[in-house]
Amino acid sequence: MNAAISTAPTEPTKMASTLRYLNAAQLADLLGVNRSTISRWAATDPSMPAIRIAGTLRFRLDQVEAWIAAKTQGQGARRAQQRAMLA
Repeated sequence: MNAAISTAPTEPTKMASTLRYLNAAQLADLLGVNRSTISRWAATDPSMPAIRIAGTLRFRLDQVEAWIAAKTQGQGARRAQQRAMLA
């Protein structure tokens, strides 16, 4: 008897179909900031996950969410260090 062939998509195929890319205006709306702020962050912060496709900045939503989480955690750690130094 032949083994059943799986028709489930492979992980890379599955991931590619669920990725969401935003342009600067969409990301600005999502974060509640001005579009120029997004452009400035992309230009000055090398850690911001931005790519340029045909001259247009694009941002992969899952990577931006991780970037924001890292920034938030980093700020908390810096504040804790500052409080410890002041104590």
